Amino acid sequence: MNPSLGTSRSPAFAICVIIAALTLLDLSKINVTLTAIERGLEASPADLQLIVVGYALSFGLALIPAGRFGDVRSRRSTLIVGLVLFVVTSLACSLAMESWQLVLGRLAQGVVAGILMPQVLGIIQQLYTGTARARAFGIIGVITGLCVALGPTLGGVLITVGGEDWGWRFIWLMNVPLGLAVLPFAILSLPRDESGPGRRRELDLVGTSILGLAIAAFITPFVLTTGRGHDVPARWALLAVAAVLFWVFVRWERSYVARGKSPVVDVELMRVPSFRLGTTLTTLYFGALASAFLLMNIFVQEGLGISPLFAGLLTLPYAATYIASASLSPRLSVRMGLGYQVLGFSIMIVAISLTAVVGFAFPPETAGWAIAVSWGITGLGVGGLSAQNQTFSLSEIPAAHAGVAGSINQLGQRVGTAIGIAATSTIYLALAPPGTSLTLARPAFLYAMMACVVLAVIALWMSAVSLRRRGRGWPLAPTTPRP
Repeated sequence: MNPSLGTSRSPAFAICVIIAALTLLDLSKINVTLTAIERGLEASPADLQLIVVGYALSFGLALIPAGRFGDVRSRRSTLIVGLVLFVVTSLACSLAMESWQLVLGRLAQGVVAGILMPQVLGIIQQLYTGTARARAFGIIGVITGLCVALGPTLGGVLITVGGEDWGWRFIWLMNVPLGLAVLPFAILSLPRDESGPGRRRELDLVGTSILGLAIAAFITPFVLTTGRGHDVPARWALLAVAAVLFWVFVRWERSYVARGKSPVVDVELMRVPSFRLGTTLTTLYFGALASAFLLMNIFVQEGLGISPLFAGLLTLPYAATYIASASLSPRLSVRMGLGYQVLGFSIMIVAISLTAVVGFAFPPETAGWAIAVSWGITGLGVGGLSAQNQTFSLSEIPAAHAGVAGSINQLGQRVGTAIGIAATSTIYLALAPPGTSLTLARPAFLYAMMACVVLAVIALWMSAVSLRRRGRGWPLAPTTPRP
């Protein structure tokens, strides 16, 4: 393994970065296009919520089984096939003529994204070790944040270029030439899979099915919550079903291991404290940040009457400060350890709260500019959080479990995104349905953003408790993964 990123392995790493960016951009660039989709396809609020959350939901459902499949069969082949399917599903989304067609297309596209992402993480684990691996995951973390930040800007540009009739279709149509251009380089550059006792094991189809049903049962009640007065209260019973299914899954996996077989998820991974804490923080972080981004884009367009292009441009200060903060994060995170996360979440809480107050109190003529400034402050706080947390979560995980462990961490991101967006958008839409006045939109924005703040406060509390108990160097001091 090469310890440096500047080697012959760089083309393969570049392919991984591009593919990760394609899948993650589709989480955020849709944020500024919802009004155009609503008019173009006569989509209902429930449809719009499914178009946004459905991608994250199916993304999350596919991650763990796809990660396990790549670990035991072939990450390279799985990624190449997934890239082809991503092009196909993106084309299907761009050609949708009814809202239900776009919902189905987004669900399918999310599944394919869930196939791609764990292969990206597994291949990076395969390519690099030690500090080079930390730097590689740091780059992926920065790319994740930039995709969240620049996605709305890109969406606003495409809406402006294509107009409301075609602009939202360009959101997915752009993936077709990009995916086709990357495909031959992926075939030529990606490494062959490592051989060894961990390869070519059987797939735990029963465990995969139980886990998929458990995740679906857990997320579905949140996705189906629209705040429109026709929600079915019985949907919350699915949470009890999910709890039972998770219990059955753990029992099945342990018995599967006891029979000498290879499980879809080694439940012992959750006994690794750094992995458990990192995954939980990731879930809370994405639940708060992705929701706040969506709410901001809805409010400035529906409430303040700002154009999609300008709404997208409001995130540019965030992107600039994010890059500046991320460039300092490798040195600061090593020096501060968990203290870096405490600092980052503290700034994040202040900045999101400031955004909520600005939207509620500032006059429409200046509110947009003030929100841009507050988002710049947010970027300073969260610039290195995602990158550090990715490294933190996987620091004690052996390479043989790279795909699945990375998938669980990514699952936390997608579950946090899906539940956060579903819950906060429900609060906003219940108080300020589409076409409402600014008088109603302001308190709706304030209350929904405060829900994002609550998630960030929980993450801050967990980071602070762990810092106090374990010290700032944990787990960065032991650099060798557990066997």
